[in-house]
Amino acid sequence: MSDDQLATLRKILADNPNALLELFADLKKSPSDTQKPSDNQNAVYIDKEYLYEGRQDCFIYRDNRTKNKNYYIHVWDSATKKRFTKSLRTTKREIAIAEAGKIYAETRHRLGNGVKLTSLTAKDLVREYQNLRRKEITIVPHAGITPRSFNTLCRNLEYWEKYIAAQGFTHTKLENIPPEVGIGFGLWVKEREKKAAIGKPRSNGTINHIIAATKKMYRDVAIDQKYITQNEFPRFRYLKVSKEREHTKDILTRDEFTAVSRFMQYKWCNENGLTENEKIKRRVYALTFTIHYYSGCRTKELLGIRWNDITMPQFENKSDPEKINRRIHIPKENSKTGRSRMIIAPIAPQLERLRKWYTQYEYTPKDTDYVFQKMTKNSLGTNTPQTDKSLSDRVREVTLGADAAGYIDLRGRTISNYCARHFYITDALLRGVDIYDIAQNAGTSVQYIESTYSKVTVDMKAEDITKNLGGHRMLRDERDIKMDLSP
Repeated sequence: MSDDQLATLRKILADNPNALLELFADLKKSPSDTQKPSDNQNAVYIDKEYLYEGRQDCFIYRDNRTKNKNYYIHVWDSATKKRFTKSLRTTKREIAIAEAGKIYAETRHRLGNGVKLTSLTAKDLVREYQNLRRKEITIVPHAGITPRSFNTLCRNLEYWEKYIAAQGFTHTKLENIPPEVGIGFGLWVKEREKKAAIGKPRSNGTINHIIAATKKMYRDVAIDQKYITQNEFPRFRYLKVSKEREHTKDILTRDEFTAVSRFMQYKWCNENGLTENEKIKRRVYALTFTIHYYSGCRTKELLGIRWNDITMPQFENKSDPEKINRRIHIPKENSKTGRSRMIIAPIAPQLERLRKWYTQYEYTPKDTDYVFQKMTKNSLGTNTPQTDKSLSDRVREVTLGADAAGYIDLRGRTISNYCARHFYITDALLRGVDIYDIAQNAGTSVQYIESTYSKVTVDMKAEDITKNLGGHRMLRDERDIKMDLSP
């Protein structure tokens, strides 16, 4: 040390006797606490400064990799070995320290509740939930999620992803999306146009299913995996659905079913200009239509039937030349309930004719083949079943054709594949079949049938209910009374 340096030191000590102690204290501090590291020392952190004395889990800094001079906050979670960084959007040190203090307090609160420092966007959430549910895919209902249900789930969750984007939160982390945003989700979905039925809005019940799927996604991933707190859970508002579980599906009456069957047999299957292959396809569909209505199967159940699932019931009189009843086994993997069951249906003649038309199409069914085959030259014989869509296209073509030809009057109704099941249940109720037997055959509950079909059967029985009521003596007498209302 030179004489000049010694003189300077003596002067400092004379002015401030504690200066030496302060110097020693500074020397004990980490270099990062007391000095700015050079670019060579740290390629990222410039002007690094710990937020609190004695804590090294949080500091502010400038990023050497960016051209702006904004401060950033860095929080380290030793439990999860994760770090959290965020721009403080200011170049001023004092403002950065104040803002960092708020963020650190919030972060510690989240950590105290077990919430992760790392987060997701709504798009990330949807993908993570899809991956989670994809592992549960099974062909057995109620044992996980069926492929069809999984596809429906994915379509439903797309609405939330698109809704969040429409609100301007595409890149926003879940914890930063205001919970009240979810309130308008249902009405937003209702305003979206349906691709399959333009001009026909979605029912409130369908929209509520979409909301419920979204809520479950948040519970199963965002909450259970600690991405957000309960206070950050979106608030949803279900749309109002009538308390009266009124059956909304359009169905055919027995007379209309008979009329449609005649239309197919005498007109639709024999239209001029049809190729021989198309005539056979139409006759096959006409038989499929009849079997669907006589069995009451769900469409998926119908299309999953194989020839070896069909047997003759034990009660059937084998000496009877009619022998029209057949027993259909619905395996559990093909049933909505996840339970196997037997259906008794008078479909023997239709099955026999179905084999006949397949033979004319140069196809001989095997016992393990699906009964309802895809009717194309490339598919027939490959054991490829019909699709729900192909049947939907046919039933629409047939019912609209029957309406145009004057066989029935649809009056704005839309007849779908599922209407066959509703026809079956309703018709059985009108014929006085025991409701328990109907439920067993249809694979549903007595309670469901009672609540769903009560109004339908009352409407369809209106004529029987009011029969001869107008002939009551008292009513006749009342009609004979002439009312004199003059003053």
